Amino acid sequence: GEMEGNDPTVGINTEAAKPGNKTCAECYARDPQFASLTFGVFICGECSRFHRELSNGPNKVVEISKHQWSNDEVTFFNAQGNGNVNSEFEKELPIFYHRPDKDDPTIIREQWIRAKYEREEFKLTSQQSSYNQGSKTGALFKRGKDNGRYHRRKFILKEPEGVLKYFIRYSDKTPKDVIPIKDLVSIYVVPGKMGNENGMQLTYEKNGTRRNIYVYGEDGKTTSDWYHAIRASMVKHKYENFPVNEAQRYLNIKMIKEGWMSKTGPKAKEKFRQRWFSLVGTLIWYYNEPLDPHPIGFIPLGSKTFGYGIMKGLPLRITVEDYSCGITVHTPDRVYALICSDIKSRDEWYTAIDQVSLYLIAVLESCTNMWVQPGIGRLG
Repeated sequence: GEMEGNDPTVGINTEAAKPGNKTCAECYARDPQFASLTFGVFICGECSRFHRELSNGPNKVVEISKHQWSNDEVTFFNAQGNGNVNSEFEKELPIFYHRPDKDDPTIIREQWIRAKYEREEFKLTSQQSSYNQGSKTGALFKRGKDNGRYHRRKFILKEPEGVLKYFIRYSDKTPKDVIPIKDLVSIYVVPGKMGNENGMQLTYEKNGTRRNIYVYGEDGKTTSDWYHAIRASMVKHKYENFPVNEAQRYLNIKMIKEGWMSKTGPKAKEKFRQRWFSLVGTLIWYYNEPLDPHPIGFIPLGSKTFGYGIMKGLPLRITVEDYSCGITVHTPDRVYALICSDIKSRDEWYTAIDQVSLYLIAVLESCTNMWVQPGIGRLG
């Protein structure tokens, strides 16, 4: 029977305050406000949406502060909790699998929750055949050169060669292109700029230049499976000699920020032109259009020690109506003057670029011999 004077509300708050329960069981967002009565985990509002949609049984998700808790439920959470549930449901989580964080696109979060609880993919490796077999064949829609239409293409990820090929027609014997996985810079989920929730960008080096292709799967699971199969292949062929945590760090270098700014050329009188900028790792790439296959160029970021820097405002040699939305990026070779669309955008870009510079200073300080390290940050 229930003990006298046990207040379940106090009990559940005690559970919620335990270290493992202070962050969301899925994306590690702080201070989760929801709980799954089905699994006994504390989750954030975003992740709770997908917990509610799980198809295996009635998934009861409640808001912690609004639910009438019973002592039985408190006992259940005491036995379960984020740590215990995760060690059971993530026992066989592969190192290349992308755990969502609070800023990730919907598909990453949704497919993580479905893979973990519905398909139980991380309990048993035998459940991972759609992305953990090495080779994979299937269809993705790829953006063509003709006015940006997407066409169904056959893709093959081939082991042991470690290449990704795609074919115009299913019956074709000769691929349109072959991408060695070791030349792949990364794969990103980019729903926003593609206008498709399953949109992905594959970035690779070809003949010394950078190239992007844009693809999407017909549904969330297909997209997620290809995304993870390619990441698995990168661990094997690109990061095979790296320690696990380092391989994961490289694999998870993300697109920090993208958007329009205007930039001027190196000559004093050049006019400002709109460009699409993409801050990835420690480089700011710029393009004519968001979905261009090739960038026009890049701006390297670095630490102040080596003559890099960023300021709000513009250099005096530049004559514009309004200096307030400008950002100036200094590199050892050149000063870049950029103009954002408004103050809010300028502050976001400034913060994002400044954080990369601070990160690089931290990386440099952690290196024993600083002077051999200026190239450390050419990530992205």
